[in-house]
Amino acid sequence: TIRDFALDGLAADPDDEQTIRRAHASFFTDQALVTWDALTVGAPQAVRWVRTEEANLRSTLSFLLETDDVETALRLLGGSLSEYWTVSGGQFTEARRWLDRALHQGRDASPTARAWGLYGLTLLAIYQGDLEAARSAATDSLVLAQAAGDPLLAALSPLVFTVVEEYEGRRPLSEELIQEAVAAARDVRHSGTLGWALQVLGRHRVYARDLEAARAAFDESLALFQACGGIWGACDAMIGLAWVARAHGDLAGAARAYADSLRLRLASGLLADVHGELLGVSGLALLMGKPEAAARLLGADRAYVAQSGFEGLAGIVPHREQLRHELQQRLGDDRFHALWEAGQGLAIADALTEAQLLADDLATTAG
Repeated sequence: TIRDFALDGLAADPDDEQTIRRAHASFFTDQALVTWDALTVGAPQAVRWVRTEEANLRSTLSFLLETDDVETALRLLGGSLSEYWTVSGGQFTEARRWLDRALHQGRDASPTARAWGLYGLTLLAIYQGDLEAARSAATDSLVLAQAAGDPLLAALSPLVFTVVEEYEGRRPLSEELIQEAVAAARDVRHSGTLGWALQVLGRHRVYARDLEAARAAFDESLALFQACGGIWGACDAMIGLAWVARAHGDLAGAARAYADSLRLRLASGLLADVHGELLGVSGLALLMGKPEAAARLLGADRAYVAQSGFEGLAGIVPHREQLRHELQQRLGDDRFHALWEAGQGLAIADALTEAQLLADDLATTAG
């Protein structure tokens, strides 16, 4: 009611309306851009701020595009807002509409602005499972970043390109690009970007069975995210350490890493992008003779991806279908589906709590 009253008052004086809308857009653009550092690592307070101000940020985007300030719109969309949509989930269709509009309207924008927009588009396309669009955007972003000479983009663009390759199932990944991203992130001294680049490097080392080098990369990444309060980044680093422990045959260590990550998620309230823990604990439970518990968590994961907007990503994660097939063979179709459907009925916080308690139990059993 108050908003409608204020908008009616503004509409009565078009000159005053433009002045106030411009000031409003400038304020929220500045605030959102400053928040990018915290959003990219998954700091809960930054996610909460954007969630609270979503209506103001939509109004800001509308004003920027209506007034042809595409450079600012692409920087805002490709940076802070694409990171927010990625870590919060559920709004990828709307996000793509904004980015597609800005990129179409900004065909003649600067290389820096377009590189930021295409970086954001790559992130969103990955989470939608649209790998063709992700590769196209990542390729163009990489070329534009090299032309722009922006030090941060010099780290982000090769990093996100290798993430596309990873989801495409390419093995090995482009070692040169990974090292380029790590080196550029170290040069620009951006902890969050370096943390994510080290995780890609760590996974690359796991695929190559160089487990000590993988552990070193994940340990450094975890320390960086812990130092800057990045919950999302820290949890993903713990998942990487769980991969290393499992590859070493240390099932107790893997279970502890998953349990620690889940505790951090639950304590922070940042419950997006948790399929790594749900699938990881489910896989461990199957391996350690608890297929019923594994089937419940797999069902909870299915409900999570449906509710959170990660349906597209779910379709390109190969472990999920492999795990489902193994559980159906072990339990039989009827028993598997009964447990799977029971898991789908769990609220996400309840599912994560169940997964954390199960991971703690598995760590004790294996230890």
